[in-house]
Amino acid sequence: MSTLKARPPAGAGTTIHGKYRLVAMIGEGAMGSVWSAVNVATGREVAIKRVIRAEPELRVRLEREARSCGALQHRNIVDVYDMVETDAGEPLLVMQLLSGETLADLLLRRRRVEPAIGAGIGRDVARGLAAAHALHIVHRDLKPSNIFLHREPGADGWVVKVLDFGVAKNLSINDGLHTMPGGMVGSPLYMSPEQIRADRDIDHRTDIWTLGVVLFEMLTGGAAVPGGRAGGLRRHPGR
Repeated sequence: MSTLKARPPAGAGTTIHGKYRLVAMIGEGAMGSVWSAVNVATGREVAIKRVIRAEPELRVRLEREARSCGALQHRNIVDVYDMVETDAGEPLLVMQLLSGETLADLLLRRRRVEPAIGAGIGRDVARGLAAAHALHIVHRDLKPSNIFLHREPGADGWVVKVLDFGVAKNLSINDGLHTMPGGMVGSPLYMSPEQIRADRDIDHRTDIWTLGVVLFEMLTGGAAVPGGRAGGLRRHPGR
């Protein structure tokens, strides 16, 4: 998912589900990792999202992301192609392989962006969120590390992609995964007051609040709410 080269760790070359050959790890976090891979039948390059910890809740979150993104076929939302399992029963999400960097990476280098660039990124994120909200899906974890600036071959500029619907909530269904009373879902630095309070009636307006916080950070180089720092995938050097 990055134009930087990733080192080939253990597992590279393994074929999963008889269909996807792992190439290299391109990002990892506390709960999982993302690999570049190839569909051995078609040669198509994809990204594979793996959950490190074998916890039922994480499986539900991955399934939730598959359903949410699978239903959201929109230019400004990362495409999810498939959900498969390894022979050991490990769930994997097969996604569009992106090239470029996250908004968090961009802000780390430049601190802030010009108003016209910030407005363009904000507009495209809003378009993606609007498509999600039209299907009653609330993202709940929008932040710079979940906004990807994708470079398409042969095209100028980038395509903004909203990532990681793992804690998204579909207001029209109940998938059995609930927030514990007093518990928070999301990244506190970007969350609305209602989301921080873990209110039960959270709706699409929490994403609108968060987008405003992200816009503030893009344009000013500072946090709208002082204190803390949102986490994201750690990039492996070299790819």
